[in-house]
Amino acid sequence: MISFNHFFQSKSFIFYLFFDSISGQRNKMVVSTLEQWLWAMYQETPIHIVVEIFLIVFLFVLLLRQPEPAVKPTDLSYEEAENIIKEWKPLPIVPDISSSDDLSKLHPRIISSGPSSTIVIDNRSAINFGTPNFLGLNMNQEIIDATITAVEKYAVGTGGPRQLYGTFDCHLELESKIADWLGTEDSVNYIYPFSTIISVMQAFVKNTDIIFVDECSSFAIHLGADLSRCKIIPYHHNDMNDLKSKLSLQRNSYERWDKCNRWVCTEGIFECDGQVLELEKLISLRKEFCLRLIIDESLSFGSLGKTGRGIFEHFEIDHSKNVEIRIGSFSSCFASLGCFVACNKKLSQHQRLASQTYVFSASPPALNVISVIKALEIAIGKGEEIIKTLRKNILLARNELQNDRLIRKYFLIMGNDQSPMIHLRLVKPKRLEDEDKILQTICDLCIDSENDPVAVAKTKFVRERHTLAPRSSIKIFISPAHSEEQILAGISTVKRAVSTFFTKK
Repeated sequence: MISFNHFFQSKSFIFYLFFDSISGQRNKMVVSTLEQWLWAMYQETPIHIVVEIFLIVFLFVLLLRQPEPAVKPTDLSYEEAENIIKEWKPLPIVPDISSSDDLSKLHPRIISSGPSSTIVIDNRSAINFGTPNFLGLNMNQEIIDATITAVEKYAVGTGGPRQLYGTFDCHLELESKIADWLGTEDSVNYIYPFSTIISVMQAFVKNTDIIFVDECSSFAIHLGADLSRCKIIPYHHNDMNDLKSKLSLQRNSYERWDKCNRWVCTEGIFECDGQVLELEKLISLRKEFCLRLIIDESLSFGSLGKTGRGIFEHFEIDHSKNVEIRIGSFSSCFASLGCFVACNKKLSQHQRLASQTYVFSASPPALNVISVIKALEIAIGKGEEIIKTLRKNILLARNELQNDRLIRKYFLIMGNDQSPMIHLRLVKPKRLEDEDKILQTICDLCIDSENDPVAVAKTKFVRERHTLAPRSSIKIFISPAHSEEQILAGISTVKRAVSTFFTKK
């Protein structure tokens, strides 16, 4: 049998014949050069030559192959078509409800009062631990009177977005008062906190930037980062050492690209567990790595600081040169609808042109704006006194929970000692669905209690989208509007609900 090497060197090599058939005459010089080149290629990588020959032959086979005749579908008879139609079973438009679904969403509790220190749920008065009311201004009579006056003057809605007959004089007044209260150059009003966070991030964070996000930040922050189409780097929850290591690892990425800004988006008080941001360490990293900061202070405005001005007042840090954007909510501290963004003039002007929520969403109704103005006046005059009462109530509630043996056995008491939001998370982790059922049952026992019913709520997450969401917990909001008797009675009801559930189990 002739060896492959001999076959490759022989004048009968297929490429040689193919060249003969096309040219019609032999060009010895060209053929000799090609033979030398092919032989050198074969000596260097023989498998490469074999694969190429196979591909060339395969290509010719495909090109010379006769196309298969088109097969016309046979027409069905009337009986066959009817049988197929009868056997066809369409899929349901929505899937059936499974045992893992939260059935409490189908039967919501009916509220028939304003959310103050107490609330009427299902025609029963309950102590309200389920609504953030950090300055105790919900159902304040001065605010109610101011709102009624605003309805008489402005009616109940606006004409549209701020740039299209939606800017009232009270909007500009509130923006000026918020800026003066916080000591910033300007502020911008929005109607809905969730969309505001997303819209502001999209307006400033570009697809060439890198954003570092706390893995336990709110869903709005994670969604805003996704929609910004930038590079997203999550870091461990409130862990500045891990953030520093991630910044160091990404240094080569952003130093070679001058258009790459480094953003950190986080929360003042974390919604998921009530921890307070380690701001001092974050400011140190900002100076070391030239970071730009977006801080969502929806839960820290009205709760942290000597007068409730947020996390920068809490740590006694000058915010004017240490943060780009601060976002706050009116609903948690000023007893109204809407939110605001505090920043400098240049950033506020950019928002008014590029923030989708500002450009396309209707402006906050004047009645809500006027109520915030009145609430802000009360906070400026009595803020320090209110915050002292809030601190006292938080300490009382935490001590009552921490001193109970059963609570400590089954729950971790989460959150900072100065956070008005207390989380109770199960000590022993279980399946997420099982934890949700356990916690919801305890919440229901609190609300349905015969003596001193208490309104508390369980955290809820869209886990299909919020993949980094933490485990569920029971949220307890403490307010300066609560009396000492209400706090003691409410915590006692929570203890009884925990005892009832776990002793029956």
